[in-house]
Amino acid sequence: MKIHAVNHIQVNVSLAELPAAREFYLSFLGMKEIPRPAVFKSEGFWFHAGDREMHIGGKKKSIRRANAGSRPLTKSMTCARAEEDRGSAAADQ
Repeated sequence: MKIHAVNHIQVNVSLAELPAAREFYLSFLGMKEIPRPAVFKSEGFWFHAGDREMHIGGKKKSIRRANAGSRPLTKSMTCARAEEDRGSAAADQ
């Protein structure tokens, strides 16, 4: 499977760290805050830099976790993508 693009990066911090994280991305890194859809009921902020987004989520527990805007793949999804990639690779030759 090839990664063709990344839409956003998600970083989760504790609720206590959320204001400091927001200040870091706005002031230190100079990112621009963008509207976060109201459908999300949890605390958090979204930022934009170039053609990429950074999502900061607040969690009750003090955790540090990041993901690249994707969900875990099931084995069947992984196999289907591998088959798709093999077909694409064969077509490219």
